[in-house]
Amino acid sequence: MNKKRYLSFFMMVFCWLIFQTVTAVAEEVVLWNKLGSDDEVTNSEIGPGGIFQYLGNPSGPYAYESAKFGNGFIRKSTDGAVKFPSSILDDLRQRGTAALWIVSKVPNPVPFQYGVFDFIGNIGCCPYLGGGIFLNWGDGVTGLGFYGGIHFDGANDLAMTPYEPHQFVATPGVPFHAALVWDIDGIEGTADTVRVYRDGAIVGRTSTKWNPAGGENGNNFYLGVGPDAKGFDKFISDNLVVYDYAKTDFSDRFIESPVGHSFAAFIPSLDVTFGPQETDDRFKLSSYVKLAESSNGIAPLTEVVTVQIGPFSKSIPAGSFQSDNDGFKYWNKKENFSILIKPPTTQVQSSSHVQPMEHQQHLGYYKIEVVAKAANLNGMVIPPKIRITLGDDSGAATLDIGKTKFDKSKDGVKSSGHRQEND
Repeated sequence: MNKKRYLSFFMMVFCWLIFQTVTAVAEEVVLWNKLGSDDEVTNSEIGPGGIFQYLGNPSGPYAYESAKFGNGFIRKSTDGAVKFPSSILDDLRQRGTAALWIVSKVPNPVPFQYGVFDFIGNIGCCPYLGGGIFLNWGDGVTGLGFYGGIHFDGANDLAMTPYEPHQFVATPGVPFHAALVWDIDGIEGTADTVRVYRDGAIVGRTSTKWNPAGGENGNNFYLGVGPDAKGFDKFISDNLVVYDYAKTDFSDRFIESPVGHSFAAFIPSLDVTFGPQETDDRFKLSSYVKLAESSNGIAPLTEVVTVQIGPFSKSIPAGSFQSDNDGFKYWNKKENFSILIKPPTTQVQSSSHVQPMEHQQHLGYYKIEVVAKAANLNGMVIPPKIRITLGDDSGAATLDIGKTKFDKSKDGVKSSGHRQEND
């Protein structure tokens, strides 16, 4: 194994064991608005409703047009916009996520005609006016591509991702997903404090911090605006979701509802061995999962299955699993990656044998085994966060401090845990 990788990870584990205290925090959706009609805008599925803001013309022309999930909001003049109460940000000054779908009618913004597109943010050309959060698509004068940031204390306290090196050119009429993610303590244990995602991939990041107690939130939680005279009727906004945590896996963006069914219980254990190269890492994740009473069951043959272990994330498309005597199996020989989902055990004993105590303790639980022999776990922090999503059922857990240890004999790290941290 690379000695540098070994020593740096050993020091990380050692420091974490001394200083880190793990606290389970529920991760929730604090705002979900479909944006598809007057009723949907003013009555959010979760959280406060939107407000139609008129900036001169009392009628404030706007419309609803075909987007990702049914219709989305689009303004038809520079006089109108949708605003959400700035109080939403009161509890999100340290970390959070804001995401939505966009359908552009043009390839990209054009300066001084229909300049920078403010997906989320203030009305005006400058993202650091007022206070709050912003997620923009630059026009070349204001910067290229997507950028976003946090500015609770205006320009004096601005944490903004850099502009992209090249302009993003959209295909008119084709939806894309955009998200702003922030965590003042570091996103998923990294140095990144703010990230911008497009279609699930990071396109901007910064490690700049801000003062979460400074300034005011302002009234800058607007959607679908732009500063120029022709900055209207250019893009449709759809399915706004705001989370109270720094979300990094957007593989579920194709599902309209961000609220599925949290596992009633999630008990993972994890063995990790680091290889000589970053792509030679191995792990085995064994988890017991009990579905919530509200769940309508899982269907691995027809649903997307996603596994996330720290920086590692893998989504298996619907239709990839096969059914056999053991349950549902996925195996990718080229990637040396497999998943086995075993159905719940329902009986303690049969006529031929008595089940082991382990099985007795987990009656009614699915057992999920994930094995990777050529993974990249570079940057994984201790304790690693584990998340499994089965269709619209999901759960997450951070492995317990008392159950984490560095296994020198295997030249890797061995972790297991039992704390449930559903979201």
